[in-house]
Amino acid sequence: MTITLQDLKEARAVIAKAIKKDGAVYLPIFRRLQNEVTKREQEADLLEQALSFA
Repeated sequence: MTITLQDLKEARAVIAKAIKKDGAVYLPIFRRLQNEVTKREQEADLLEQALSFA
């Protein structure tokens, strides 16, 4: 099973709601999700830039 960027964004939203409700206890999970979302978005941008030269 592949975890998509959309899956990560949805999970991040769920964790953000949990943080709002229960406090910062879920912040490490949010951080990991945010880092992965950022990484994948940067990779997609870089791929798009590379393909624009082809």
